Amino acid sequence: LKPNIVKELGTLHLLRALAKIEVWDSPETVQSMKSVSITRHKTAAVPMPKGVTHQSHYVKGNYAGDYVTTPSFPDNWGPFDNENIEPVAMTADDNGHYIIYVPEFRNNNRSDTEQKARLEIEYEDRDPYYIEFLDADKKGIDILRNYWYRFIVNKTNDQIEVHVDVLPY
Repeated sequence: LKPNIVKELGTLHLLRALAKIEVWDSPETVQSMKSVSITRHKTAAVPMPKGVTHQSHYVKGNYAGDYVTTPSFPDNWGPFDNENIEPVAMTADDNGHYIIYVPEFRNNNRSDTEQKARLEIEYEDRDPYYIEFLDADKKGIDILRNYWYRFIVNKTNDQIEVHVDVLPY
């Protein structure tokens, strides 16, 4: 690398091993979050999905082909292998956004809420509030690599409203 010299590399297609989760207060919220934690997550990640050894295996030029739809765990991992069951605090950045990067997590096949990954939000005036990883139809969703989960939380005096965006990144 040399200063003031530019080399065009073209499009770089990244395949991340982790998911990004971000949580922040909406501008309308009346009370800011004191802390945010993720309740459960994997402690190990697989660097790439099974069978992927070349860029052509994951770059298809369309959303359905470019992003995985299920976690890519090794066949020998049991349902609860490599899981941390203690809440892990998320770190707040300078803008008050709480962010954490986590490995993939199979969430939609668990019937017990305590076994699912959830977000635990603490406020000064109430018990912890939990946010589930749900789709628009209120079905559980897995936490997948290459996705950015954005939770915007609006706390009024008597209720909490959550807006969720799940974006490829």
